[in-house]
Amino acid sequence: MVWGENDGLIPARCMDTWLKDLNPEWKDRHHAVLIKNVGHCPQLEAPWITSAVVGQILKNRIPASWGGQWWKVLQ
Repeated sequence: MVWGENDGLIPARCMDTWLKDLNPEWKDRHHAVLIKNVGHCPQLEAPWITSAVVGQILKNRIPASWGGQWWKVLQ
């Protein structure tokens, strides 16, 4: 799950609820990534950062810690 830190439509504090409701069979694969300094549309507000995160997710990887200035991985 990718979420904007400053999302005004669905606040980032809602991530835990969404993660809890995902398929429990995939629980070990659930991760949330908080994109810093963006709102509800990180893919439009910071496309280069969002694409780096999504690229790692599509490769079944947790986004790298070196991106800490742009994102935060939550589990």
